[in-house]
Amino acid sequence: MVVANSEISHIHLPEVDSTNAWLRNNLTQQRHGFVVSTDYQTSGKGQAANKWESERGANLLFSLLLEPTKIPVEQQFVLSQLISISIVNTLREELDMPVTIKWPNDIYVGDQKLSGILIENTIMDGQLAKAIVGVGLNVNQQIFTSDAPNPVSMYQLRGKTFDRDSLLQKLITNILVDYERFDLNQSSHLQATYYELLYRNRGYHRFKTAEAEFEAEIDSVLPTGPIRLRTKKGEYKLFAFKEVQFVITSR
Repeated sequence: MVVANSEISHIHLPEVDSTNAWLRNNLTQQRHGFVVSTDYQTSGKGQAANKWESERGANLLFSLLLEPTKIPVEQQFVLSQLISISIVNTLREELDMPVTIKWPNDIYVGDQKLSGILIENTIMDGQLAKAIVGVGLNVNQQIFTSDAPNPVSMYQLRGKTFDRDSLLQKLITNILVDYERFDLNQSSHLQATYYELLYRNRGYHRFKTAEAEFEAEIDSVLPTGPIRLRTKKGEYKLFAFKEVQFVITSR
């Protein structure tokens, strides 16, 4: 089934290995704003090859193709921030409750994960040519059975079923509109907004690396992506993605 309007071309597949993989394999035939969604992924992946649990037909699993040529390669984290903020704002409106971004781009409500984002960028001739934005959003799933830490769905949060088609349309439209409106001159405002929406952006919290566990507060997130933490002793520590983790108590 293919659905198109003035901005969005959309194909829905009942089942696929992963929407990101499908789009990657059909990249040359598609253009900016194209969306592929599915009811079930047989090989859905999160960040760093983590498996994404999703009950068939209960949630949103989709990938959006962007051609983010106006964003320089060295500032590609801006795209991740822009998309995260757009999704958070949409979900805050839908849920009427605080939704946050767990660095770098997981979507949380409280200490529970609501959505994951996986972005695959293609660079050509030194330019950010294409970006495949994969999103998994827990919508109507009532029970989670995997060992994934702290998942939560919109149904569990609000006790009601959500219209997945309507929600997908809102998310895609808002992402595309926010991208089109964005100008690099607004980068400082984007950084400030991203920080204000960050999970645990106030106070000291537990973090862990491969070597140690420690308490720190988030000082800032660099425009290129690394997070800077400040310990209670006033020491600053800079970490790239996957070098540090939040310590979150499992439910």
